[in-house]
Amino acid sequence: MPTTDQLLTALDFKREEMVQLLLVFTLLAVIAMSIVVVLLSTHERSRLRSFLFITLTCSTLLFILATIVDAIILPGMRLAAIQRSVAQIFGFIALSRVVVLAGCLGMILLVAGIGVLGYLHSRWVGRCVLGATTAVAAAFIACCVYLNYVAHL
Repeated sequence: MPTTDQLLTALDFKREEMVQLLLVFTLLAVIAMSIVVVLLSTHERSRLRSFLFITLTCSTLLFILATIVDAIILPGMRLAAIQRSVAQIFGFIALSRVVVLAGCLGMILLVAGIGVLGYLHSRWVGRCVLGATTAVAAAFIACCVYLNYVAHL
């Protein structure tokens, strides 16, 4: 079992992470919803547009969930650190995992939607956009794996 000082250090790190994610997830929600609005402005109906509409709407909702939970737990994290309550610290760290999980799922759906978006124009553009999206997603995953490695040295 970690000591109270170790828990406070972890909570401080999580609090800083939550501050950053609040802005990032808000911006990603705006991007996803902007694409949904563009899709709604055209009156064409197709399976691809329906897929994009559902995917990007779910992405937006996950980002909204992450942002709301994040905004709610931030003040509590500061209070738990001041009061040095081990149960509260564990609870806020667990809730921060909900924020990260919802944000990651939202990012997966947003990347999937962007990757398929090019197919609305043509197959060639679709392949190019999907290839670029796949390359960026692979680079992001590599950075996350490396960050996890560095964090556990």
